[in-house]
Amino acid sequence: MGISYRTGIYYVEKTDLETIQSKYNEIQKKYDSPLAVEVEPMKNFFNAEEYHQKYLDKNPGAYCHIPASKFKKGL
Repeated sequence: MGISYRTGIYYVEKTDLETIQSKYNEIQKKYDSPLAVEVEPMKNFFNAEEYHQKYLDKNPGAYCHIPASKFKKGL
């Protein structure tokens, strides 16, 4: 709901849109329902508050639907 915590692909260079759209369409074919991912040019970007940065490193017991083994360390 609202503008926070959306899943999206936001691009700066319009030349990237063709690649993004191609991959998006490839993934979409695997699902019956539309992907809940918006694809739009970058408009308003701001970093999350410091306490959200590296959140799962700071809160290792926190809820996340992605297993920790899938995270890349050192990013």
